[in-house]
Amino acid sequence: MRLTPRARRRERVPAVTDAAAKLRVSAEKQPRLLTVLFAGKMHDEAVREITPEVDRLTAVDLPVLMDLSGVTHMDSMGVALLVRVAKRHQQRNLPVAVIPGPGPVARLLGVAGLDRILNVAFSRAEAWQALGLAGES
Repeated sequence: MRLTPRARRRERVPAVTDAAAKLRVSAEKQPRLLTVLFAGKMHDEAVREITPEVDRLTAVDLPVLMDLSGVTHMDSMGVALLVRVAKRHQQRNLPVAVIPGPGPVARLLGVAGLDRILNVAFSRAEAWQALGLAGES
């Protein structure tokens, strides 16, 4: 059976745009806390692309909250980035907390044992408490 041009158009699979697949990072700076928000797929290539931006954003003398609620997938490169930020801040006696969000990212952080290095919290209020900033929101 031969497909007509109309039938071929219906069978096309829409392409994933770079914007939809891209990992995004932004920051909210408050007087006593820096919150870094991640959204998208946190995989090897994307992590390599955003690492300089994360380094620039987190080069502050403030506690850091990394909010991963918008992350849909994370691999070992994502874990390594979190550990790197945490270790750099801990060397300066600055606390770090992570909100993994529900689902696979939370499970990955648990399996990786990151709760031994990071303050893992499941809400902003819990994270503020873990960072010693409770009641300051």
